[in-house]
Amino acid sequence: MSASKCDLREVLRLQDGRSLVDVDRMPKYGADSSFFDAIDPSLSVKSQKINRRRQEDNYDLACEQIAMLLAQVRQTRPIASDAFSAVIESRNRIMANIARIRVQLNIITELAEKLDAAKKNSSKLDSQAKANKNWKKNQVIQMPEQIVVSYKNTLCSIHSCNCHIKCQLRYIEGMGSTEFKRCAAFGSQDICSNKVCAESRNNTKCTFEHHYHDYKEWRTTEKTVEVVYDDMQQLYHLSVAKKQMLDVEIDHNKRRIEFIKHAFEMALIELLEECRDMVQKVKGFNLIAYIDVVLEALNKNIKDIQDVERRSELKGKGMDVGGAWNLSHEAHITFTPWG
Repeated sequence: MSASKCDLREVLRLQDGRSLVDVDRMPKYGADSSFFDAIDPSLSVKSQKINRRRQEDNYDLACEQIAMLLAQVRQTRPIASDAFSAVIESRNRIMANIARIRVQLNIITELAEKLDAAKKNSSKLDSQAKANKNWKKNQVIQMPEQIVVSYKNTLCSIHSCNCHIKCQLRYIEGMGSTEFKRCAAFGSQDICSNKVCAESRNNTKCTFEHHYHDYKEWRTTEKTVEVVYDDMQQLYHLSVAKKQMLDVEIDHNKRRIEFIKHAFEMALIELLEECRDMVQKVKGFNLIAYIDVVLEALNKNIKDIQDVERRSELKGKGMDVGGAWNLSHEAHITFTPWG
């Protein structure tokens, strides 16, 4: 039985270094199998095969069976990794959409403030209102608006200002990336050098966390109150539609995460059931000690081969890998994995 088929420490380890099972706490040298008692043996359809192999007293087949199960666990790892990568990619898109929605909400808030100010000044325009009943619709106000341009700019999501026109940094989705520290608007500091970012915060300048890239530019435009109201309605309906789409995507990702968790739990249950049956079958077998001895022997053989090849190169003699392997077996050790 090769070491790769029984390496529980490696196959039970996740990508982040954590282990699914504490291998050091598994029963050794015929100890009791209470570690596996939490699993109901009736859940696994493979228990009948293990029982037949126990009657045949065939320990090698039992080891092969658990090795096959461990291989199945390995196969689920790339699938789970791809699924988590898809979830992370979806999260990045969601965060980018949220950043855009925040910008739109800031625009709506600023427009609402301007409309409120216009209403407060309506008392001063009574004479004009009598002459023109539709003065509210025709009233012209100045407001900032984003215009689509062919070049990329660094923009502030709080103050609606252009912090760096025609920025040469690579395009970054979302907001607040540390890449903005290299933008000309920041220089060697983490705060924005734009005057608007400072004045709007009582001389406390914005940090890179409030900035983003886009092929748009803030410009001051003049619109009537009627046009502004129509634009606000369109922005509101667009924001509601985007929120509904995001809610659907979030629910879909939650279901995928639950499916992945369930698949891992079922695979772990089958693995622990097979290990429990094997421990009950082979009472005196110490799998951990067997793995350690096999790994030690393999490492020693590899070192011996490297030493032989190195000596052959120094002496100028040609030696193939087969000859080095035969010489390495001079240091062959015998061992027994039985307690």
